Amino acid sequence: MGKSIYIYGTSSQRLVSADIASSCGYDDIIFVDDEENEYPSFDDIKRTNGIYMTFAICSNAIRAKLYEKVQSNGFEIVSLIHPSVIIFPSATIGKGTCDAKCSSKCKSCHM
Repeated sequence: MGKSIYIYGTSSQRLVSADIASSCGYDDIIFVDDEENEYPSFDDIKRTNGIYMTFAICSNAIRAKLYEKVQSNGFEIVSLIHPSVIIFPSATIGKGTCDAKCSSKCKSCHM
């Protein structure tokens, strides 16, 4: 069985997040969205155990609300960092961060 991840959000940011997830070894990528569409809603998956969660939501305010909802339902929230990103030892990266390739994070970066 492969490595699975839920990506909360189905805007165009989902494509970047899915590419990074694939580069990080996830081969079962499941999009979650609370709008009426073909994707499962959070209510559909909230009783699922053992699948990581990250976000493809650009709005900080919306992402913060969803983070709290997901965390309070027991999901493990993970960051997606493309393998080519250079992270300096002094940088701090929080859970749920999604960072694309060809970037670097230094001491002044707090994500």
